[in-house]
Amino acid sequence: MSDSSQYSQGSQSSAPQQQLRRPASPTQDRPPHEIVRPRLEESATREAVRAADQLQPAEQPAEQPANERANAPVNEPARQGGQQANEPDNERRLNTEIARLNVRIEQNETRLRRYEQDAAAARNAEQEQLALQYEADARQILAIIGSATADLATTRQRLFALTPAPAPAPRQLPNDNSLVKFWRALQDDQVTERVFRLDPVTNQMVEVNGDPDQPLQPNETRFLTLPDGVFWLGNYLLGSVLMVRSCYYGLFDAITNPSANPAQKNGRIVTGNPGIGKTFFSAYFVYRLFQQHRPLTVVYEPAVKPTTDRYLLQTDGNVLLGTFDSFRDILQNRRPNVWYLVDGHAPGFYNAYTLLVTPLCRKIYKELEYTSYPMMSMPVWSWDELLACMRQLNLDLEQVQAAEERFHRWGGIARHVLNRAMTLETAERYLQQALQGRTVAAIRDAVGQIAGEQDVSHRILHIALTSGPESFLLHHTRLVFASDWVADQFLDRAYEAERENLINFLRASAAFGETAALRGHLLERFAHRLICQGGTFRIRNLSNAQAPESSLTIPQLTYVRFHKLDDVDLHLQNRYFRPSSGNHPAFDAIISPHTFLQMTVSQDHPVKAQRLSEAIQRMPADRVPQLYFVVPADIFETFRPQPYHTTDGHVFQNRQAIPANVQRVQQFALCISFTPRIPPTPAIR
Repeated sequence: MSDSSQYSQGSQSSAPQQQLRRPASPTQDRPPHEIVRPRLEESATREAVRAADQLQPAEQPAEQPANERANAPVNEPARQGGQQANEPDNERRLNTEIARLNVRIEQNETRLRRYEQDAAAARNAEQEQLALQYEADARQILAIIGSATADLATTRQRLFALTPAPAPAPRQLPNDNSLVKFWRALQDDQVTERVFRLDPVTNQMVEVNGDPDQPLQPNETRFLTLPDGVFWLGNYLLGSVLMVRSCYYGLFDAITNPSANPAQKNGRIVTGNPGIGKTFFSAYFVYRLFQQHRPLTVVYEPAVKPTTDRYLLQTDGNVLLGTFDSFRDILQNRRPNVWYLVDGHAPGFYNAYTLLVTPLCRKIYKELEYTSYPMMSMPVWSWDELLACMRQLNLDLEQVQAAEERFHRWGGIARHVLNRAMTLETAERYLQQALQGRTVAAIRDAVGQIAGEQDVSHRILHIALTSGPESFLLHHTRLVFASDWVADQFLDRAYEAERENLINFLRASAAFGETAALRGHLLERFAHRLICQGGTFRIRNLSNAQAPESSLTIPQLTYVRFHKLDDVDLHLQNRYFRPSSGNHPAFDAIISPHTFLQMTVSQDHPVKAQRLSEAIQRMPADRVPQLYFVVPADIFETFRPQPYHTTDGHVFQNRQAIPANVQRVQQFALCISFTPRIPPTPAIR
């Protein structure tokens, strides 16, 4: 059994009452190059592949570079299509184009399998660079296949519009069909809602009596459980148990009750980084729709081949299977209890309410975009969400720790973090491939092209949601590095290859709000290194506005990563403690015995008082706590004292409610100056 299937299936009914069947992990859409490939003979070499390529001169001229050869099969019809763009469609030309695209897709699928096999053979022969090149070729071919498949679907729609032929009559699926069983389970109210809370003492998930109409507590998670042998959306890869992520509630409301839009557009598009489980959300969406709009009718196009299949989930519990143009009469009317759900490919265009869940590929959503509300994005997973999922999978401590290491590389991409077959070495290799050739200019330009089509870029850059009522809207999101590890790797590469460009980016990006998040992440990495190696820094006393600017001299410090505050001993001298989990709500680092650091590129950076208070309690009693906001030079002189917030993000209305030890804190601003010399990554103790 594969790893993905191990956590996709429901557990046996003999499991303890408080345990759930295993929820699925969002891995069902893994690209082929991330799946274990069969071995070849070690004698297989790249030269052999090139020799084979030369036997196909019509398809791949020898004088073309590898990337041009790879694109040639698809670019040829695309160029021809462009030349004929102003000509009226005719049946013969469209049929020729469809035939050509089918051939090209088949040829490229063969080439994809060959590259994957040769990559495995090269790695078995310990030819790492050769294996990496094969994998790069495979990813290129995979992108070509995706583009050609989308072109094929569009061309078929054009042909049907030109010469509509009688479609085969839809047929009713049998009662034992997996999609029928799912749909009838909803009809018969067979979904069990269960709420689990993480017990901080035992570190286990404990079931609690959750009210479906009440909001969950921060450490609680809701799971939706189908009967044994019944899978969400009829897909066994989704499993029988669905974990309801905290973002699902707000995203569902944003889709079904969009903010003011007088045009009353019918389309909704949800996107996000690959591997975060957008199909899982579509399953939750159908469930919630069914609760609110009975009787419900859904026309469903899943993310599987062939994309010409279309299903009608009827109010009587039956399911019909038709072609890509079936059920048009149902989709022509706009009613709240009729929805058109499409996963991962270009939809048709009808009056019915439409939800498209898709990766960030404009070829898929560009037509629907014109008749849709602004695009929405799902966030990547938090560590707490991943931990809740793993606890329900009953993973042992070693497996959780391995997942945490993957999380520190990949960030919140559940597909990779929950993939127990992926070693740390493999994870780092994939990310190094994605970083290869990524310049400062490429990272900067990615901000303006947030809806790009390069899957490799999405490995190292994540879409982060902002706060507020429209936080899900894609144009309100920002790009951030996938993890501290990725940011460090990029910083090292940029320093070696384009030092001046890097420094200019860190200096100048303050003027451009859209790059602030990336700049802030890099500045934090820069500041950690600079402060840890010691030096003299300009400071301002924010607690005493009359105090003149002064300087602070810091000795060279010993760098220590910690998982929890209990691991921090502030009685040790000259230690630089940094949380391994990334963003702590109150600080980014602690210099023993009493100095807390918070890095920011923003003028506004409130601090969670309770979390700071917990850290202060570990200080020597005779020391006064100091909180330094580490800022770039462009905001150093104007940076103001920062307010303290409650744990739920509100300003304290009464200063006396602030913890007493926090009231004693002295606030300072510390200036980070950019120089051509970037200190090395500190050694971890």
